Amino acid sequence: MRIKDNSLVSALPAWFLNLANLDIRALQKQGFIIFPPNLNESEDLDEQFLLEYKSGDYRTTNLIGWLAEGDDKITIHSRFDDEKSDFFLNYMLQKVLKINVINFNLGASDEQFYDLLIYLFPYYLHQALKKGIYKEYQRFEYNDFSIKGSLDIARHIKKNIPFLGKVAYQTHEFSYDNAVNQIIRHTIEFIKLKQPWNNADFQKVREVTLSFKKSDLSKMLSKKISIKNPYFHEYIQLVQICKIILRREKQGIGENKNFVKGILIDASWLWEEYLATILRDYQHPKSNESLYLQGHSGLVRPDFYNDKARCIIDTKYKKVDSGIKRMDRFQIISYLHYRNATRAGLLYPGNKTKYETEGMLKGYGGEIFKISLAIPQNCESYESFSKQIEIEENILLRELEKENKL
Repeated sequence: MRIKDNSLVSALPAWFLNLANLDIRALQKQGFIIFPPNLNESEDLDEQFLLEYKSGDYRTTNLIGWLAEGDDKITIHSRFDDEKSDFFLNYMLQKVLKINVINFNLGASDEQFYDLLIYLFPYYLHQALKKGIYKEYQRFEYNDFSIKGSLDIARHIKKNIPFLGKVAYQTHEFSYDNAVNQIIRHTIEFIKLKQPWNNADFQKVREVTLSFKKSDLSKMLSKKISIKNPYFHEYIQLVQICKIILRREKQGIGENKNFVKGILIDASWLWEEYLATILRDYQHPKSNESLYLQGHSGLVRPDFYNDKARCIIDTKYKKVDSGIKRMDRFQIISYLHYRNATRAGLLYPGNKTKYETEGMLKGYGGEIFKISLAIPQNCESYESFSKQIEIEENILLRELEKENKL
């Protein structure tokens, strides 16, 4: 079954309806793979539902992805993609992740699920490595002349009788060459066979896993790997993905034979990051700032701003064609005055690339606008889609540049 995001849906299986009104943290705890992995990266993802149930209706949200229970599969795809292709998703992933994703169809087969995880793996690894290479205490055994740890009596008797000066002992030391980095290394070597990427993060892992042996793969997959230090929580989903890729297994919730499995992608975050590859003249802040000259309260973060053009852009993946909603309007007005801008508006995907002025503000003044980027429809190939959307991107930039000069 293939359904669209941000749409009313019906005639859905019970296992999918049971996920209604579960927020993304609850789904993550149950085992769903979430992209982006760090919930803090997506401002609205923390409070996002996969499926919203309200007033007797079920509605999908900004989450797209692949879910299944047994042989029953549901694909939530972008409302701008048709029933046979995922060109828009392909294009955004290719731009944001800087990978070569060509004609990827999320719901075509289980193999596509695995391929998607392989494409996303470098991003998960990079996010985890921002905290540093994972390290943990490990037990090391020694038998030499200078004891530095606790005496291992049984091993000492076995190895050092008659006594010639050596002492058997063991220590607990921080080590990078541990099970977590080993399973990551196995995944890197597996992916290298399919995608010969030249990745600096891959090399970092190779440098610390000196005891790596390909023959240890079965042992590593059967080993229970736990990450107890909350500082390294990004590694939890990374290890989860590694095991799925290496086992070629489907991600599941629970231990029953008929479990739900899946990967969920925040299309709103992906849309914003995709636009960051286009709006090169605009700043794209990654952290919040205070509204006030002193103190740290009233934190805000406009998606894009250009101080020279005095323009603010807030991105919205949801439907905006009918007009700017009340809370969104208040939000961009606050951004306008916070940045001392003269224009603030919403940038959203639509059927036609066009700039529309909603009105001029009373009081301190300022223009409120909305601008849409046309997403090509009914394309015969991914190459055709790419060429058409690049044309629309250039039209978008010209429209913004024209308004900035007024």
